[in-house]
Amino acid sequence: MVASQNSPSSSSGKRVGLLRVLVVEDEPDLLRGLSQALREDGYAVDTAADGEDGLYKAQAWDYDVIVLDLMLPKLSGIRE
Repeated sequence: MVASQNSPSSSSGKRVGLLRVLVVEDEPDLLRGLSQALREDGYAVDTAADGEDGLYKAQAWDYDVIVLDLMLPKLSGIRE
């Protein structure tokens, strides 16, 4: 995983604050693997397994990045 060039960092190049990521994915193995990889790279990760929960979390908290599956149960990742 490559850290964004916009990641908060000190003059030593180390990250000072955790970037918050929301991963919205209904496939349990993919959700678990992606979340684990992001956490191991130093990101603060929240997860949601369907569109309704993902929308709730996205509106309730501030995230730096949202990784969104487009074909989700309860509420699609595509708004028509």
